[in-house]
Amino acid sequence: MDLGLADKTVLVLGASSGLVLAIANCMAQDKARVVMSARKGARLDQALMKTRQINPSATALPVDLQNAAAMDAVEANIRELKPDILVSYSGGPPPGSAVTSDLESWWQ
Repeated sequence: MDLGLADKTVLVLGASSGLVLAIANCMAQDKARVVMSARKGARLDQALMKTRQINPSATALPVDLQNAAAMDAVEANIRELKPDILVSYSGGPPPGSAVTSDLESWWQ
């Protein structure tokens, strides 16, 4: 499928595993310049190796989005990237069922 991402820079947050890694790989397959970010260095490195098999231009930017100081430290790098697309993932739903969870727990 051609998503029209060739030569676009895509910053993918939380890209070390699961659905978000799959998104990064789909974008890499469409020849986007994928920059993968996650907090876990070893898992991010493994994910990057897989994505580079699809598109060798993929790069990694390790950062813990829950750490304000870490975010400040990479802000200049992110601005320099000038991403065309941002894929942001902040974790799964609260524990339990979506039906039984109250609205407040989704905002925590």
